[in-house]
Amino acid sequence: MVKTTMTGHARDGTSEVSSETITQPSNSVYASNIAESHTLQITQHKLNGTNYLDWFQSVLLIIHSKGRLGYLTEDSQKPTATEHGYLTWESENSMVMVWLVNSMEPKTRWNYLSYKTLKEIWDTAKVMYSDLGNVSQLFELQSELKEKKQGDSMVTNYYNTLISLWQELDLFDDNTRACPDCSIRYIKKLEKERLFAFLHGLNKDLNEVHECSLGTKPLPGIQDVFSKVRWEESRKRVMHKTSKDPCYKTLLLSQNIVVQPLESNVQIMERSVQILVSSV
Repeated sequence: MVKTTMTGHARDGTSEVSSETITQPSNSVYASNIAESHTLQITQHKLNGTNYLDWFQSVLLIIHSKGRLGYLTEDSQKPTATEHGYLTWESENSMVMVWLVNSMEPKTRWNYLSYKTLKEIWDTAKVMYSDLGNVSQLFELQSELKEKKQGDSMVTNYYNTLISLWQELDLFDDNTRACPDCSIRYIKKLEKERLFAFLHGLNKDLNEVHECSLGTKPLPGIQDVFSKVRWEESRKRVMHKTSKDPCYKTLLLSQNIVVQPLESNVQIMERSVQILVSSV
């Protein structure tokens, strides 16, 4: 829809007409926004007062993917009523508010229906349900992270547990940096500490990857180290199963591979593979 206004006066007192054209969203845009608001289910994690972290992460991801993150961070400033884009801003802000409110349990959402902006809803939910002022919860998180070890878990499960705890811990980090360089140094320090924590909790049979990672310069990221550790775990598991296969012993005899005293199954397997490969 195009709105034209008539303004101005001539110096001699007669009317001077000028037109100012303001482009506003058409009815089809509003209809599309309304339809999207009511049909989009942005998360299966409905905020109920006890699952704030899961809700926070899933909602943030969806809103970011839809290109509406600026309404949460206030990077998308609200225009004045006479500025171009005012109606578009109001429409999109309302649309994302509907997404957010619909992602809450019925008993929770009624508290937020009177808010005017998405940012108000987002900040209020954080204050009410994040428990960021709960020192006991912070202590429990720190304690659990300190004691976390791989144990009987697969490396993937152990790693995912650490990531989940770190993400929850990050919500408590209200440490603001005065300069970008300070923030970068802080993040690098945090990444190094978390890499050390991950390696420290690994089982001893993965020490070889542990030592190799720490000896690499520059120090690799935790994702790269996790990938190598997971590969090594998988390799050891396959070799262990193969060494117990009756056909494997027959293969050793057929290739005249002699088992040395005190030689482990893993060493036998590695040596036999080398011999078989070299004989091809």
